[in-house]
Amino acid sequence: MHISLVIATVLAYFVMYAPQPLLPMFSRNFSVTETDAALLMTATLLPLGIAPLSYGYLLESVSSLKLLRFSILVLSFLTMGFALVDSFPLLVGLRLGHGLLLPAIFTSILSYISASAEGDRLQRIMSFFIASGIVGGFGGRVLAGLSATYLSWQLFFLTLGTALLIGFFLLGGLDDRAPIRTTKPQLNIIVQILKTGGRVRICLVALCLFFVFVGLLNFVPFRLIEIHPHASESLTGFMYFGYLLGLVGALAADRIVRFLRGQANTMIVGFIAYIVMLLTTLIPNVWFLFGALLIFIASMFLVHTVAITAANQGITSGAGVVNGIYLAFYYSGGVLGSYFPGFAYQHLGWTSFVLMLLVVTVVGLIVTVSYKFSLAQGNLR
Repeated sequence: MHISLVIATVLAYFVMYAPQPLLPMFSRNFSVTETDAALLMTATLLPLGIAPLSYGYLLESVSSLKLLRFSILVLSFLTMGFALVDSFPLLVGLRLGHGLLLPAIFTSILSYISASAEGDRLQRIMSFFIASGIVGGFGGRVLAGLSATYLSWQLFFLTLGTALLIGFFLLGGLDDRAPIRTTKPQLNIIVQILKTGGRVRICLVALCLFFVFVGLLNFVPFRLIEIHPHASESLTGFMYFGYLLGLVGALAADRIVRFLRGQANTMIVGFIAYIVMLLTTLIPNVWFLFGALLIFIASMFLVHTVAITAANQGITSGAGVVNGIYLAFYYSGGVLGSYFPGFAYQHLGWTSFVLMLLVVTVVGLIVTVSYKFSLAQGNLR
């Protein structure tokens, strides 16, 4: 994976998740509710649940590098603008713009990867892509929290926008010769691709996985304040330290899959870990919350790495569309999870909030078990 693609991935995830540990601060500063503050995440995830499929189609006839560079350039300007406005509705609007550009970046990179590797090598490169996202997700949250505590959150986003501009120029050195230009597939071909290899179930797994992940991580800052009322934004940022363990899990995904004897078994173990860690967050203790997040985040990235690899296996054409559909399901789960569990938390409290996430987790587990049995019976071709 080229270094410029790694940098683009890391910075894109910086943009996506940096506001998350700052949600209580935005709630206070702009006098909005917890659920309204969460719109800063929902607004970005909403286009991510719709746009990837459109970009997947586009990548069947347009160079992925051109789309990637254009998206990075515009994203840099919008990120600088985020630091300069003082209206909450305008902040939400800019986050919506972020959400329209991020799937173009992710789908372009995924299509580039899937077109240049297969088999075990595909698993390794996908793991590296996920690992880059983990670094960006963790770094964005931690640095945003530190900046908000000791400097200013505006300075962080101005710096991030500048870094994206530099990333745009670095991508100019990437050789645009990846075999991305292919014939746009017909609808019946797309349906056939989804019907093979259990991809519909894999996409449903991704939806449930990210619903629970975003739901918990969006409202963990408010839970932390419940337990520790004087928690700073920097402490909140460090609550996402599990991303580093997730980095290990993603990079070692191929070994873990072999150890657990299959992708389906690995995803089942990940969902079981989800259940145990969600229950652990009910304990009103900062260290238990920290430990639960550590394993919860690692489990998510392990399952995500395995699922996206499974979705890409056996693809000879239409890689952009397949990745677009996978990301559409994945981020649709994030859209729903970033907002609706907030109503349970705001009106009924943390226990009801966790119960909602547990229900979705169990659904994901059932779909994964179904996928495993279909594989065992040879029904997935």
